[in-house]
Amino acid sequence: MLSSSRRKAKPASSDSTKVASDPDNPPLTEPDLRSMRPVSRVRRLRQRLTLSQASFAERFHLSLATVRDWEQGRTRPDRAASNFIALIEQEPDFVADALSKAADRQTALLQEQEGLRDEARHFTGEP
Repeated sequence: MLSSSRRKAKPASSDSTKVASDPDNPPLTEPDLRSMRPVSRVRRLRQRLTLSQASFAERFHLSLATVRDWEQGRTRPDRAASNFIALIEQEPDFVADALSKAADRQTALLQEQEGLRDEARHFTGEP
């Protein structure tokens, strides 16, 4: 049973009247609406993953400047980047793990090459 002390909800019309008459928050005009840009796909994805721009860029091996440019609409991802973003949208952990493993393999190969160069220098007498 409902308590008689419950307050009744105010009609929505009184709220909209207050909002419309607020001098600190005037309604958007048509030019305002035309100048607004939608939130970028990359920003929505990054926010869904709860990552900062820097963390997103680092995790997915992108430059921070590129992420900023995409989010601010200065540039748009090309087809390959759009496909990469789509993959991150579907499987962000898989992509991050794959990139991390690839980077680890590349580092190991570079270290191996450097070791071989050192051995070659030793045998040839080069400094």
